Amino acid sequence: MYCKTELEDYVLSLYKSLGLTWHDGPLLNEVAERLNIEIIHSPFHSQALRIGGRVRINLNINLEMYADQWETFGHELHHALIDVGNQALFPFPLRQLREQKAQNFALHFCIPTFRLEHLHWPERDAAPFIAEKFRVTLPFASKRLEQYRNRILQNQIDDYAASVAEPAIPFQIDKC
Repeated sequence: MYCKTELEDYVLSLYKSLGLTWHDGPLLNEVAERLNIEIIHSPFHSQALRIGGRVRINLNINLEMYADQWETFGHELHHALIDVGNQALFPFPLRQLREQKAQNFALHFCIPTFRLEHLHWPERDAAPFIAEKFRVTLPFASKRLEQYRNRILQNQIDDYAASVAEPAIPFQIDKC
């Protein structure tokens, strides 16, 4: 009952192309190394940078918990892989859109659908289980679970609507 999006297919192919197996979740440094991305920790805000043809992701040193670093890495990875250009030069609405897309990518990258659909989690208190399993924060896990469940619900609604819809009347052109 789950129809995957292009983003979910992309994340799956990305993990496969990196040859990553998922035991307790990939390690941030392992993913970065396989993508040839240098991780930098500094007091500056987290961001993806392209310098001299090399990709670097700066993680702010105040991100002490691994979960915060992993989520931020997922966000910045979208900018590194997908976005082009200096975001500061774009109009605010476009920057906002890019940030929303990066956040959505992070949700899918850090908690990929191909792993979610094979897990058996408790219906009650699923978010703490997912947060621990994928090494993310509780709010992040809650948001991803809501997204995943909404997608399942939407697929069920679409299937139902298709089953009760009346067949379309073919359009005929009168030949005069």
